[in-house]
Amino acid sequence: MVGVDNLVRIIDTIGQCFSLEYLAELTIECNPDPFDEVLEMVRALNQRYAHFLRLRFSVGIQSFDDEILQASGRNYSFNGLV
Repeated sequence: MVGVDNLVRIIDTIGQCFSLEYLAELTIECNPDPFDEVLEMVRALNQRYAHFLRLRFSVGIQSFDDEILQASGRNYSFNGLV
């Protein structure tokens, strides 16, 4: 996981190089594991960037098949998320 601090640094650095005044949307793609850390990241970034017009988090479930998730090295199962 990249982590909140690194994401803030990346977003803030982009903001130093480009105007984000008319930013229509900032989308962050994330895996659902570890779930608690993902929720904390969403809370922290929503708070810090509340001034953005749209801040979207796309939580990617790669498969609903636990065998495929295990074979692809995911640390979670679909049944464990629902």
